[in-house]
Amino acid sequence: MTMTPEERDQRRALVLKLKRGGKSFAEIGAAIGVSASRAQQLYRGAFRLEQACIVGSLPPGLSLPLSRRGLHTAAQILAAWNAGTIRMGDGIAEGKMRALDSWALKQPGAARGESPQHALRLTSKQIAKAARLYSLALAAHVGGAEDDEAQAAVKQAARDAAHEALGRLGFEAGQLVTVGDCINAVCNS
Repeated sequence: MTMTPEERDQRRALVLKLKRGGKSFAEIGAAIGVSASRAQQLYRGAFRLEQACIVGSLPPGLSLPLSRRGLHTAAQILAAWNAGTIRMGDGIAEGKMRALDSWALKQPGAARGESPQHALRLTSKQIAKAARLYSLALAAHVGGAEDDEAQAAVKQAARDAAHEALGRLGFEAGQLVTVGDCINAVCNS
């Protein structure tokens, strides 16, 4: 029996779906009219083809860790990325995560990094810089009631030093009020 390329694609997709749904090769074979052995061959071929399609477009080293997470197609990977459920760890280091972000942003239907999950993927250097900026912002906005003149003088000196430090870094105290402001400043610099 000769099959069209579309029919072969449909059969491959069905075999993958049934196997991922927990069906045995005997059950898959019965569903598509072949032996269990042939169903296993079809599955292996479909899986290899699917992996080749993904591997060809993904950054190096990502197909195996994503496959271990149950993400076998570009659509599944993109959906998980858009939802922010792909995180560093278990084979995905910081560099691979950035490569995945870059890959995902080139795909149709990408969230374009607008969700908080993508905005908060910072390197350790960026986190440290944002923390320093926030501590300066806090010092620049320090206020409240003082017990005496000495305490007021210390607070004013801290505010002045923080304003000066922020100025040297290219910021004004009014630009950095929240942690989010500091994170955005680091990401945009």
